[in-house]
Amino acid sequence: MLQIKEELNKAEFIIDVFKKELQIKDPFINPTVRTRDLVDMRALLMYLLRRHTHLSMERIGKFWSDENYIGKNHASVLHGIKKAENLLDSKFGDKLFMYRFAMCDRKIKEIMPAMVFEKKTVAEELIYTKELNRRLIHREIYRKDQINNFIKSLRYIPDIHKRNIENKIREWLIHS
Repeated sequence: MLQIKEELNKAEFIIDVFKKELQIKDPFINPTVRTRDLVDMRALLMYLLRRHTHLSMERIGKFWSDENYIGKNHASVLHGIKKAENLLDSKFGDKLFMYRFAMCDRKIKEIMPAMVFEKKTVAEELIYTKELNRRLIHREIYRKDQINNFIKSLRYIPDIHKRNIENKIREWLIHS
C-alpha cells in the first residue's frame, strides 16, 4: 500500500511539472472530449506517467475517471503511449514544443530521484523541488554563458567554418 501511495505522489508531481512546462490548464477536464490538442496532451501525459512511475496502465487510466466516466482502460492507455511516441517523432521539427517537452522530461528525471515521497507531504516536496529548480536554473544559465563565451571566441575563425560551428551548437542546444 505504501508503494502505491508513493507512486501516486510521484504521479502528482509529474502531472504538476507537465502542466507547468507545457502550459496546460488541466488535461483531465471532461475525459470524453476528443479534440486533437487535448487527446495529444493526454497521450503525452500517459507516456510520462508510464515512463517515470511503476503504476500499471489500468491505474494510469484511473486518473481520467470522474463521477460520469470510469476512466481509461489499459488498452486506451497503451494506445495513448504509442500515440505519444508517434507524436514525438512527428513533432521533432517543432523545436519549441520539443524543447518544452524535453525540459519537462529532464526536470522529472533530475528532480524526482532526489525526492523521497513517502516521508514528506506534497507541500514539503514542492518546497524542496523549488530549491532544486533554482539550482537547475543556475546550472542552465552557467551552461548558456559558457556557450556564449565560446561563440564569441569564434570571431577569429573564417566565416564559412564559423557558421557551421554555430549551427551545430544551436542543434545541440535544442536536443540537449
